[in-house]
Amino acid sequence: MNRPLACAIALAMMTVPAASCLVSNRAPDFECSTTTDCTDGRICTSGYCVVGEEQEDCPSPCTSCDLGTMDCTVDCSEGSCGDLTCPTGFDCTVNCDAGSCGDIDCGGAESCTVNCEGGGACGNVTCGAGECDIDCQGGSACGDVSCADSCQCDVTCANATSCGTVSCPTSDTGDPCTDADGCDSGPTGCEKTCP
Repeated sequence: MNRPLACAIALAMMTVPAASCLVSNRAPDFECSTTTDCTDGRICTSGYCVVGEEQEDCPSPCTSCDLGTMDCTVDCSEGSCGDLTCPTGFDCTVNCDAGSCGDIDCGGAESCTVNCEGGGACGNVTCGAGECDIDCQGGSACGDVSCADSCQCDVTCANATSCGTVSCPTSDTGDPCTDADGCDSGPTGCEKTCP
């Protein structure tokens, strides 16, 4: 084989692998918002269903998480989760359908968003010092909600039977941060900056 031909073949062989690195393998079929959008044991990471061991690294009871940003999602819409405690220092989002969650403890969470959709979706909800946002939709969707110690708390009770007893933070002047539906962080003195 002559030298110019051998050089051309060698150059072509080096170019093919380099070019393959520029091909995007992302497919719209694998786009997701939460892990429940994924199948085959895949998890939702950065908007795509991927195969990986990240799920095993999530603290209990997170069904998906981002350890870098300390975000935890607990999705109980596919079955019963029972009582659960959000991991200390995490920003938690808990999604519960009718009858799927027991008591929810957010005492050590950095922040907590709890969505209780349907009758008996959640038991008692307890917040710690972090920000809490609780949404109770349906008859007896939530038990008692305690967020008096929260730096900022919003509780929405869809109707008179949606929540048990609700305790809310107080404003800078000592007035309760409440409205007709539950707790409200909107009034003057209730809009606090959480750490």
